[in-house]
Amino acid sequence: MQGRAHTSPGGRQRPPRALALVAAAALGAALFGGVAAATHDPDTIHACVHKQTGQVRVVDDASDCKPQETPLEWNVEGPAGPQGPEGPPGPQGEPGGLGGHEVVQSDLILIGPGEKLGEIALCPRGKVVTGGGHTVPGQFDPNGIPPQGVPAVVVESYPVTVPSHGWVVVMRSDGPTASFTMRVRAVCVDG
Repeated sequence: MQGRAHTSPGGRQRPPRALALVAAAALGAALFGGVAAATHDPDTIHACVHKQTGQVRVVDDASDCKPQETPLEWNVEGPAGPQGPEGPPGPQGEPGGLGGHEVVQSDLILIGPGEKLGEIALCPRGKVVTGGGHTVPGQFDPNGIPPQGVPAVVVESYPVTVPSHGWVVVMRSDGPTASFTMRVRAVCVDG
């Protein structure tokens, strides 16, 4: 049956596959050719200006303009302009850093042989704790090392925030006869 013409219901003859192939090719070219024409440079705008009315219409390509129209193109984004003048100074900013820095200390407490005691250094009202620790006055060398025979052991050291801000240290004496003094310090700032 290949190559034979078929008769349509209206009496016209049509070739079988050759016509179908040509029609499919024409349809494909129209579809894909339209896509190719529509994919233009995204950085350029194409338009047509009517010569008598001045009406402007945007098109995919300048070749889409009619005989009574003039093609016109322009960039989506132009070149950068010159730098403008310096603006006025801005308002004064908020002060930075930690305001109201203060180190507070507890009373000196005595920890006797075999005792375990704790103490707290409280920040003043309106301040928050940011750090803390303790000292054992007269019991350590300048490097913070206890001399032989001082049995000072830190059991706990931590911040507290309820009901007030401060720092807690709990120490114990492991010596059978030695005692020592301890003071807690808290670093406080404005809250």
